Amino acid sequence: MPYSISLIDGETAFLTSDRERDSGFDSIHCTSPNVVECASGVLDEAVTAWAPLSNHIDTAES
Repeated sequence: MPYSISLIDGETAFLTSDRERDSGFDSIHCTSPNVVECASGVLDEAVTAWAPLSNHIDTAES
């Protein structure tokens, strides 16, 4: 099931997921420090995994 995690101001975590059978999506939010810390960790891992744009530029001479 596709979902997204958002962190707002480092204090509120949002989890949004597509509905399985109906159109649209559901979103929940939480301010629990444990949930916010977990969401922050997930986002940090994703950012770390991204390759810098310079890795995608063809530097071969034309």
